[in-house]
Amino acid sequence: MSSPLRTVLGAIGDGARSRAQIVASTGLRADAVDAAIEHLVRMGRLEARSLSTGCTTGGCSSCPSGDDHGRPGCGAGGPAGPVLVQLSVRG
Repeated sequence: MSSPLRTVLGAIGDGARSRAQIVASTGLRADAVDAAIEHLVRMGRLEARSLSTGCTTGGCSSCPSGDDHGRPGCGAGGPAGPVLVQLSVRG
């Protein structure tokens, strides 16, 4: 039996490009795929990149919801936003 990490890497190597595709092709539960992806990112085998649709690059002071002192108006403790996990196998 192959480990979930190897199974997820194999699915990505075979062309899976989303969590749903990995779940469908491996038969692993979604939470196991999520845990494997998070672990592979920490190991440097997958790369995580921030989407540009999150907080502005200028920080809270350039955000329309920010206040005059550069504090977030949204209640965030700092830059936040969705994260895209680029599902590509690294060497």
